[in-house]
Amino acid sequence: MKLLYIKSPSAGVHYHRLELPFYLLANEGMNVTESNIYRMHDDDYDVVVFNRLPYYQPLTTIVRLQAKGVKVIVDLDDYWERPIYNSNYSVYESEYRDEILKALKIANVVWVSTPELQDRLKKIQIESVLVPNALCYDEPQFNRAEIDHPLSFGWVGGGEHQIDFRKLIEPFKTRFKALPVIGGATTTKDGELSRYHQFLGQVLAGGNPSKCKYYLATDVNNYGHLYNYLDIVVLPSHDDIFSRCKSNLKLLEAGSHKLPVITNGAVYKEVNNKIGIRVSSDRERYRDWE
Repeated sequence: MKLLYIKSPSAGVHYHRLELPFYLLANEGMNVTESNIYRMHDDDYDVVVFNRLPYYQPLTTIVRLQAKGVKVIVDLDDYWERPIYNSNYSVYESEYRDEILKALKIANVVWVSTPELQDRLKKIQIESVLVPNALCYDEPQFNRAEIDHPLSFGWVGGGEHQIDFRKLIEPFKTRFKALPVIGGATTTKDGELSRYHQFLGQVLAGGNPSKCKYYLATDVNNYGHLYNYLDIVVLPSHDDIFSRCKSNLKLLEAGSHKLPVITNGAVYKEVNNKIGIRVSSDRERYRDWE
């Protein structure tokens, strides 16, 4: 069987959902090719896989391949309707949402990362196969390394999670005495990175960004090393449909470094007192965080 997967412009999604799994399958003998983002290879394939959309390719290209007998798998790792608070809302609503739905409807098979996504697809009469996220623990970035650092708590991730972090402003102002640490903001545009840093500093250090230790984004092959600077991982999540459709990838990352987590449980429902604590975000129950 010859398989082609189309690169995604989202580095993290591409790494976890396509690049690493198919790299491992190729090592076991599968005939796998990665497409260039600007053109499709002309060879004949049995299966084509892409995440959400065949970026930089029109869907008519995929329909043409299907007419030749090629099976199409669409991988879906996020709810296709972005909430208005999401930093990618304007792009998704105007460019991607309807195209993603078209891709899902023409696919021979749809992969999803969570049962919640599977349920959302069922509501629009699209069947899917559950393919949860996983980590490769042979990767050095998902193994703990001893690095000298002060007692620290915090988060590793991108800049689109501001709605989640707003839940932490009040409890973190007074109750945490460890150093707040943030690593891995994905935005690099002039001004955006400093604004993101300032926002997170205000959240994690009670209004003083200078008290927040900040590590710049690294590539997807190395970002896991940022967990070496943490002793406690904080995983806030806004409780809505978009968040509930997300996977537990951040929990897996924290677990790979054997770190306890604090979460309100909207996404990370499997957290129990053996691996962390689930807390209320109600104003009167911040004592839970201690």
